Amino acid sequence: MKLQVLVIVTVITLAVSLVASSQLYYGVAYGCGRIVIVGESGGVGLISVMGNSGPYSTVGVHGVSILYSVAVGGCMAVAVGVSQGGGPVFIIYNLTNGAYNVININGTGALYGVAYGDGYFMALGSVNNTGLIVLTTGVGYSIIKPIGFKALYGAAYGDGGFLIVGEGLNGAALGFYNMSTGSLINLSSKLPSNYNYVLYSAAYGPLGFMVVGEGVVNSSGYLIQVPVAGIFNISNGEFKDLSMYLNQYSLLTSVTYIDYEYVFAGSTSSGDGGYGYYSIYGLTPLYNTIQGGNLYLPLILYSITPISPGVLYVVGNDGSSSVASREAIPVIYNVTLLTNTRNALIKLSGPVSLSITPNSTIPLPQGQYTLLAQAEGYYNVTERVIVDSNEVINLMLSRVRLCNVTVRVMVNGTSEPVANASITLVSNWPNANKYVALSNGSGEASLMVVCNNYSMSIKARYFIGESENININSSVTLDVDLTPIVNVTIRAPNEAGEYRVIMSGVVNDSIILGNASLFNLTLSRVGLIRLFTIRLINGTVQYLGETIIHLKPGLNVINITWRTPVIEDMGVKPIIPGNQSVLIYLNLSKPGNLTLIISTNGLRIFTLNETNITSLQLVRNFTNNGAYTVCAYTWSLFNGSIYIDYGPLCIMVNVVLHSELIVMDESGLALKLSGYYLGNETVNVTLPLVLTLGNGTRLIYNGSIFNGEYIANNSFSIRLSRMVNYLDVLWIREYWVRVNVLVNGLPINSTEGWFREGYVIKYPMFVYFNNGTRLINETPVTVIVNKPLTVTVNYTRQYNVTIIEYSRLGLINETWLWVNSDSILRVMPRPVVNINSSVRLIPRTPVVEVTVNEPIIINVTYVIQFLVTMVKYSKLGVFNETSEWVNSDSIIKITNTIIELSNLTRLIPRVNSIIINVTGPMIINESYTPQYLLTNVTTIDESPWMFEEYWVNASTRLNLSPTPVLSLGNSTRLILSGILVNGKPINSNQLVVNAPLNVTVMYLKQWFISISVHTLNNTPLTIISGWVNASSPIISSVKWGNLTIRLKEPLIVNASMVNQPINAEADVAYRVFKVTDSLGLPEPFVTVMVKCGEYSVRQVSNAYGIIKPLVPINEACLLSKPAVGYYSIALIIFTVTVVLLIVLSRRLR
Repeated sequence: MKLQVLVIVTVITLAVSLVASSQLYYGVAYGCGRIVIVGESGGVGLISVMGNSGPYSTVGVHGVSILYSVAVGGCMAVAVGVSQGGGPVFIIYNLTNGAYNVININGTGALYGVAYGDGYFMALGSVNNTGLIVLTTGVGYSIIKPIGFKALYGAAYGDGGFLIVGEGLNGAALGFYNMSTGSLINLSSKLPSNYNYVLYSAAYGPLGFMVVGEGVVNSSGYLIQVPVAGIFNISNGEFKDLSMYLNQYSLLTSVTYIDYEYVFAGSTSSGDGGYGYYSIYGLTPLYNTIQGGNLYLPLILYSITPISPGVLYVVGNDGSSSVASREAIPVIYNVTLLTNTRNALIKLSGPVSLSITPNSTIPLPQGQYTLLAQAEGYYNVTERVIVDSNEVINLMLSRVRLCNVTVRVMVNGTSEPVANASITLVSNWPNANKYVALSNGSGEASLMVVCNNYSMSIKARYFIGESENININSSVTLDVDLTPIVNVTIRAPNEAGEYRVIMSGVVNDSIILGNASLFNLTLSRVGLIRLFTIRLINGTVQYLGETIIHLKPGLNVINITWRTPVIEDMGVKPIIPGNQSVLIYLNLSKPGNLTLIISTNGLRIFTLNETNITSLQLVRNFTNNGAYTVCAYTWSLFNGSIYIDYGPLCIMVNVVLHSELIVMDESGLALKLSGYYLGNETVNVTLPLVLTLGNGTRLIYNGSIFNGEYIANNSFSIRLSRMVNYLDVLWIREYWVRVNVLVNGLPINSTEGWFREGYVIKYPMFVYFNNGTRLINETPVTVIVNKPLTVTVNYTRQYNVTIIEYSRLGLINETWLWVNSDSILRVMPRPVVNINSSVRLIPRTPVVEVTVNEPIIINVTYVIQFLVTMVKYSKLGVFNETSEWVNSDSIIKITNTIIELSNLTRLIPRVNSIIINVTGPMIINESYTPQYLLTNVTTIDESPWMFEEYWVNASTRLNLSPTPVLSLGNSTRLILSGILVNGKPINSNQLVVNAPLNVTVMYLKQWFISISVHTLNNTPLTIISGWVNASSPIISSVKWGNLTIRLKEPLIVNASMVNQPINAEADVAYRVFKVTDSLGLPEPFVTVMVKCGEYSVRQVSNAYGIIKPLVPINEACLLSKPAVGYYSIALIIFTVTVVLLIVLSRRLR
């Protein structure tokens, strides 16, 4: 098993771990120094915790069928999957001690993905065919069922929330859960149209969130799943599709971020596990593969995670066995590419391919690169480098040189040119310059090319192409011969007979053709072919004449004719006056051979022989005056002899030589001088120095050039000494231009005059003066004079305004600005300049408003302020802390007042007022003493008598000792009945004030009275004196000894009875009772309880058993006494004694 990194031709092989077929790995995460792998083994969820030295532990989680994903936060892992009951399940696993807890979610479904961030694990899946999100910190969990999501497969934390991916109702789904607001936004509309199936995973990096998954495309009527990947930026909502990089993948399931790279994993088109990189610098993704152990089942990498800088861990399976492997990502080096020109473009090819500008630093994976530097005006430079460290690479480009190349293309073996030949020059690598040109009628083509080595190819129709390598380092003329392809067809006429054709020239042969027959011939050269034709018919030889044809490349058709050519039309037309140049023309009745002869004074000066022509046009220039004869005749050649077929025809031409004057004049004044003149004729030329054309335009005479010589005068003569003479009149075109300069809308300057065409009028953006004044035109005026113009330049006057901000601490800031004149400048100083946390500066004036009509200096002064903190406290603690900024050297007076609280409590200051000079930051501590309200109420018989309130300092000790008896005189007094504090009796007179108190001192009013009590028969019983409570003045009984005697009528005491005799009749009388026992014998000297109603009295009976108690009348009385009295006891003793004596006496006997 091997890992292949497909970068150009480099293959890197890494070790891969292949685990037992019973274990299928689906998820991996790293944290707490451990690698955590999850999956399933034999239908049971599997958790394997590994370190650098091997597995720490492998746990089969019973009740769990498959675990799909895992995430680690701190030393806690959360694995998710499906329970054996078919429901979502997640496991909280402690990586420190191996303890775990299985949590099932009600419903049918599964949890497929989990991510960690912001202290939370987010698990994702589906339940009952709807999306499911579970949030947990490891203690407890909450469930979210988002609307519009069919199933969720992955998430990644970043930008303050979790990006979630999965499957929506109509394709792939994308959402963002904001952790601060707890809101979920559906972002599926941001996905491109090809993201129409599902997204499996997400990862966060500097470019945003990368998501991977599958899309569906229609190919020839079949729906095919294809991998998709892209980067979503949550801040601007932009989505960048990267699917164009995924041709080698069939499926993507996982993505992570490490060391400037997004790394995505899945399966390749070849069935191997594959993962690739996408750099944050936009480099083309690298492509890695891992081969599986099963040749028939594709290997899928399901999860990938960073475990250390530059190292990844990947897991996957092919359905029968799993892979788990540490993979090193490519080493990235910073490479600086420098060139000696800034406009260069550098192209790299190697592990990554990209184009960059020079003098920049880029991160590149380790490997071999080919660098190509290109710049306009420079030769391309190529260099192969091996990137294995941070380095600087200099690519020096050389200025190109231009060479003029003339290519002459001729027919091979002749001097005939090849027209319209395609000439292509391609410079050798790395300078792939390409030039293409067509040869003209002379077979020539001129090209201006960059001096270099070239591959030259030349092609032309009906020619065999040629190619060669040439070194062009200077201007050069190249002669190239092309081999022609000449096809010849000779056709015999339809007329009966046998035709013998004798050929000479490029072909020396003879042929015999029947009527209407053909003869075909292919040649590799051009030239003249002579055909002498004899017709044999009925034993007669008929001479048909000779045909001469110039064979050209391509198809040449020669028709044998038996009719003799005749000159049907011939003439001479003058081209230049005096027949100096004439056009000689003639037409033949059919193709034939023609000879044209020009002679004068009996001397032949020109002979022209043409073969196989039907017409002729010839321009002939004569160089001498005189009479010339032009004669023409047609002819045939037979057996080496010429036979005239027709002619000669002759025309006389009288020649008088002229000179041509060609005038070029922009004004048109001298154009009328153009024409033909007699040889050596003198022409006078007069031109104005100034020619006004109107509409603000004129021409200024600037001399003339005659036959290459400059003439400065505007009036001159020229002698036409050449056949063709050239006069070029030079003018300078000028336009009337007016420039108005306005300042603040008012004209200050106006300039007008004639300006030469093309003259550039510039007025700068700024015009500075030395007095703090300038003029500004926001748009600089640049006018090219190409017509009459009126230009208005609008300047605004500005004055320099200096704003100086200072305080006693020194200069704060100095600002210079230009302000339009007469404008109102509002300077709004910074409201606060913080020096530190307790010292700041504030402007004396919040707004400074001035009208700017001259250069001014505005002084903005700042006042120093110190932070003054007033802390008010008492023994109860700090109850108020106020901070205020106070101007330096301010004298503040702090007047302290009593602070009333709402609970019968107040605070009083220890110091009423203080005066402080603020010279720096300070903290003022103000001490207060808490006081509680003491309410003292004195009552008489529960009615308020006196009411007093006092404020008492906290912790004050009070001694509550009111006077126990207050004499009011007139036998009246008050007695203390009790003390209540806050409505409750107190146990001690000592009291500490720690809260508001309500003290109630209770007195009872009493009168002193004397009552004479007598019985019903008016027998004085007793005199009773004492104090009676005014609150209970009714006396219904009195004490007599230790007896309580009820009065016959209750006595109601009032104040008028004080010091007055009071008589009362007791409802009692003496009654006689005889006390007997149960034997009926008197009961002497026994205590008898007599109870009459509620009245009771004890009395001892006399010797006769008689008692006379004082008891109420009209009451039934009950006497309580012993059952046996003294007399009965004595009788009983006597009787017993007698009985004992009798018994004893009988025994003695």
